Amino acid sequence: MDIKQLKRFLDLYETGSFTKTAENLFLSQQALSSSIITLERELSWGALSLSARPTASCLRRREIFCATCLSLW
Repeated sequence: MDIKQLKRFLDLYETGSFTKTAENLFLSQQALSSSIITLERELSWGALSLSARPTASCLRRREIFCATCLSLW
């Protein structure tokens, strides 16, 4: 996990859109997606958190993670 991945994840969390986040960070959607997948694997969140309809527990983990990152920022 590195700071770039965290920034990308937080921007994605705030915008709720891969397209908007990729535009904001001047990345391709593929590069952004790859970065998010790597981060979520490192955090052991697995593919469920990237599904079109993530489970409530996946969404809650994302919220907690983002809130923690933002509070440390």
